[in-house]
Amino acid sequence: MSDASTTWSVTLRSGSTAQALSQGLPAAPTGVAAACTGLLLSPKANVTWSAVTHATSYAVFQSSTSSTSGFSQVASGIVTTSWTSSALGTGTFWFRVVAYDGTNWAGPQSSSSNSITVIINVSCT
Repeated sequence: MSDASTTWSVTLRSGSTAQALSQGLPAAPTGVAAACTGLLLSPKANVTWSAVTHATSYAVFQSSTSSTSGFSQVASGIVTTSWTSSALGTGTFWFRVVAYDGTNWAGPQSSSSNSITVIINVSCT
């Protein structure tokens, strides 16, 4: 029978907050939805989602490609369950949300929101 004890050596990089994860990663947010807000000359998306247990902040990702690809982060450090974009150009947009526990521990991306379509000076649906 081998000895199960092991000695670990840990080196922290300069400026590290040395965070440890005491519970599992946060779950993916659910109920992600997007709605048009703002004037037609400056349409925005208001994205909402359900709170995730142990999440300390959230990040929002946006795609103008499809509901399954092309997502890039557009906001982070959000401490509420909603976010409003800056003005959007003409196009169709989808959003996803990620929950964080601390600054280093991210859960999986949520499912995509419904799409919103912006036609400048005409409509936002």
